Amino acid sequence: MENQIKHNATWNRWTAFTEKHEKDRMPWFVISFVFQAVFCLPLPAALVFYYGATPYCLGVTVLLFFINLTAGFCGAGIRAILSLTVISLAINFLMAAYYVLR
Repeated sequence: MENQIKHNATWNRWTAFTEKHEKDRMPWFVISFVFQAVFCLPLPAALVFYYGATPYCLGVTVLLFFINLTAGFCGAGIRAILSLTVISLAINFLMAAYYVLR
């Protein structure tokens, strides 16, 4: 029961944060876009050349980047943009951790 209350509290804070920033959707999209372009897109090159990663990690990173780009250009809500950004960063971080630490 306590876990569910904690989950609801986290979800409620996330919802409150996104609703508070609904009017700032465009700056959040630009920040997300630039951050992913600068930090996430070069990541597969480093993983492939230095850590022997498969080239599929490039496809995953580019796919996540274009999903986020399409969502922002098509007018998705702030919750979708921020959620896609967090999911994309988490997947890229896990992919980097897998290839660097193996």
